[in-house]
Amino acid sequence: MRARWLTLALITAPLAGCFDMHGLGDSDAGPPEADAGALMCELYPGAVMELSCPSVVVAGTSAVVRVQTSPTTCCDSGTVRRQVETVGRRHLVELEWDACDCCPTCRCVGPIEEVEITLENLFDLGAHTVEAGGATCTFEVLAPTPSTCGPAPGGGGFRAPEHVLEGQPYPATLTSEPGFGCDCRPRVVGAESLSYALELCDCCDECDCIDGGYQAGHVHDPLPVGTHMVGFPHGAGQVEVHPRDECAEIPAVSLEVEGPRLDLVQGGQRLWWVRATGEALVCCVTPEPVVEQLATADDGSIALRMLSCHREDCDCVGRPVPTSAWFSLGELPSGRQLVRLGDLVATFEVP
Repeated sequence: MRARWLTLALITAPLAGCFDMHGLGDSDAGPPEADAGALMCELYPGAVMELSCPSVVVAGTSAVVRVQTSPTTCCDSGTVRRQVETVGRRHLVELEWDACDCCPTCRCVGPIEEVEITLENLFDLGAHTVEAGGATCTFEVLAPTPSTCGPAPGGGGFRAPEHVLEGQPYPATLTSEPGFGCDCRPRVVGAESLSYALELCDCCDECDCIDGGYQAGHVHDPLPVGTHMVGFPHGAGQVEVHPRDECAEIPAVSLEVEGPRLDLVQGGQRLWWVRATGEALVCCVTPEPVVEQLATADDGSIALRMLSCHREDCDCVGRPVPTSAWFSLGELPSGRQLVRLGDLVATFEVP
C-alpha cells in the first residue's frame, strides 16, 4: 500500500459566485466579510463533478487521471490537496480544499478546477479502478509489445533532388498518409542501396487513437559522378551527379521554403527544403538544374546559387526555359531563418 499527499495551489474566482442563487430562507449576505487584507479560510471536503481515466497504458509507464473538483460549499478562492492511496489495482483519491471567504448558506458552486493526478510506475497488468468522491473510472495496463516494424501502408510521397553536384550529399524525405496505427515511429530503410521505403515501428495496436500520417528524412553520403537508379514506394527514378566544372550559373526567378509537416508523426531527420526555379538558355536539350550552397553570409543568412548542368549539342541561339530543383537545407535550429537565392530572399521560422 502506498499513499502520497500532493498539493496544487488554485486561486480563482468561483464559477457561479453567491449571487442570484439563494432560496427562500437562505442568507443573501454572500460570503462573510473579512477585515481588510485578511482571508477567512477553512478546510472543506472536495466534491467531484467529473472523473476521467485513459483507456489504456503500457506497463512501466504512468496514467494521468483528470478530476474536476470544488469545495462542498460556495467559496471565493482556495487551495486543493489530494491524497492518493493505492492498494493493488485500486487507486483511492481523497480531495480536500483549504477554501477562503466561504458562504455555507449560499446555493452556489465554486471555485471549480480540473486537476491532474499522475499514477506512476504502473506494472500490475489488468484493469485498474480509480475512485474519487463517489465517482469511478477504469483503465487497462497492458504488457509492452516487443519492438516490431512493418511497411507503412497507404499513399506516399518521395522528395529528393534529381541532380546534385559532386561532393554534395543526397537527401530524401518520405511521407505516408493517412495514418495506420497509434504512436508509431517512422523510419527510412533501404537508403544504403538507394531503394527507399518507409517503415513504422513500435505501433500501439491496443491504444485508442490513430496517427495522422508519417514523415521521415534521411541524408545519404555523397555519390560518385554518374547516373544512379533510385527506388522508392510505388515508383523509381534516378539521380545524376555532375562535376562542378560542367555546370553554369543561371538566374533564379522564384524561391519557396517547405519544412517538415507538423501534422504528421516525424522520424529520422527533419529536413527543410527549398524549391528553386530559374531560367536556363537551351536550344535542343532539357535543363539539368542544381542548387549550390555558398558560405554563410555576414548576416547569418543561407546563401544559395542556382546552376544548370546541361550540355548543349546544337549550334543555335538558346531560349530561356523555366526549370526547378529541390535542395535540402538539412535540419535547422529553432528561430528565424533567412535564405538568399540571387536577388530573392525568403524568411521563415523554425519551431
